[in-house]
Amino acid sequence: MLYNYKSLCVSILLFWILSGVFSSKSVAQSYTKDRYTLSDTNQYGNLNLYLMKGARFSFKAPNAIFDTLNLNSTLEIESLYDFSSIRNSPEWNNYGWFELAFSVDSTIAGVPFVLSYRSQEAVNVWLNGKLVIKAGNPSNKASEEILARFINPIQTGVTLREGLNYVLIELSSHSLRPIHDFRRYFTNGIYLGLLKNFEPYQRRERAFVFGGAILLLFNLVLIHVFLAYRFKGSYHIYVALLTFFMLLHAFTTMSDTIINWSNSYSYFYIYTYALAYIFVVYFFVLAIRKFYELDISWLWMNVLLFASCFGAIVISQFSYEMLGYFHQSINLSVFAYGGYSLVQAWKIEKKTLCTNYCKWLRAYLNRYIYLCFHHYYSKKTDRLAFLQYHIIELWKYSHFLNLSCGK
Repeated sequence: MLYNYKSLCVSILLFWILSGVFSSKSVAQSYTKDRYTLSDTNQYGNLNLYLMKGARFSFKAPNAIFDTLNLNSTLEIESLYDFSSIRNSPEWNNYGWFELAFSVDSTIAGVPFVLSYRSQEAVNVWLNGKLVIKAGNPSNKASEEILARFINPIQTGVTLREGLNYVLIELSSHSLRPIHDFRRYFTNGIYLGLLKNFEPYQRRERAFVFGGAILLLFNLVLIHVFLAYRFKGSYHIYVALLTFFMLLHAFTTMSDTIINWSNSYSYFYIYTYALAYIFVVYFFVLAIRKFYELDISWLWMNVLLFASCFGAIVISQFSYEMLGYFHQSINLSVFAYGGYSLVQAWKIEKKTLCTNYCKWLRAYLNRYIYLCFHHYYSKKTDRLAFLQYHIIELWKYSHFLNLSCGK
C-alpha cells in the first residue's frame, strides 16, 4: 500500500533525527603505574599521557628548562585530563605550567610514537628538555598570546627512553572563547597523547565516510531538484532543500578529515552547524506535510524557524554543549510532530480506503445483479422493467452506503 511505503520512508527519517537524542559522552578514567609497558597501550596502540596521574602545576615559569623536573612551588592535580581545581582558583589568570614524569620499560623505549596535541589553547610542549610542539604563542600577557592556528591536531614524531621521561607544558588561554569549545577534546583539560600512527592515517575511515556521504547527498539533491522541476508543486522541492542542508551539515562536521582548516573556521563551523541542523528538521516537517497532502501553517512554521535560528545563534555564543542540548530538544519536538502527522495521514488514508471500497462494492453489486437478472429475464419485457427497477433501488442503497462511509 502507498501509505505503508510512505510511512516506512518517513519513519527512517524520524529515526535518523531521533538517533542523536540519546548520544552520550564517555568519561575517561585516570590511571597510575610505576612503569608503563607496551601492554598498557590501548586497542589502537596509543599511550594517553592525559590519563596519567601525578601531573603537577605551577603559576611560575621555570628559570631554565633541563632534562629533568623543572617546576618549583607546584600544586598536584588529578591529571592533565582535568585541572578544573586550578581553573577555579582565584590565582588562575589563563596562564600556567604543567609537568608530568613517567617511566617506561624496554618494550616502549625506542618505539616511534606520534605526540599529538588537540585544542585551540596556545601551548609549548617539551619532552625530556627538547621543544617538540609549538602551537600558537602562549604568554602571560593577553596582548602577546596567539591561539593555535589550525583546528586539526598538531603532531610530531618522538621516541621515549627507558626509565623516566619528562613532559613540560606552557599553556595560555586569554583569548579563548566558548565558540572554540567544539574543537577542544576536554573542557578542563589538555589533550596530549602518544599515538601509534599519524592522525591523517587514523582519520582515513572518517574521510571515506565523508566522501561517500557527500557523493550520496549531492546526487540526492540533484535528483530531487529535477523531480521538483518535473512535478511542480510536489513535495520534492522540500526534500531537495532538506538534503541540501544535510549535505552542508556533513561538510561542516567532517571536512576537517581532508582539509586542515585555520582557526577562523571555528566561526563558520559553529554558525553553519547550528543553523543547518535547524533547517534540516524544518524542511523535514514541511516534506512530511506535503508528502501526505496535509495542511501547512506557514505563519507558525516560519515563526518557529526564526525563533529556533535566533536561539541557536545566541546559545552558540555561550556554550557548544548547550547548543547540543538545544538541538536535541528540537529533535524531540520534530519527532512528536512527525508522529502526529503520520496519525493524521493514517486517518485520512483509512477514510479514503473506506470510500473507495464502497465505490467498488456499489459497482460490483450493480454489475452482478444486472448480469443475474439479464440471464433469466432477457427475453421477457415486463420482467426487464422489474429488473431496471431493482437496479435503480440497489444503486440508491449502495450510494447511501457510500455516503455513510464518509465520502
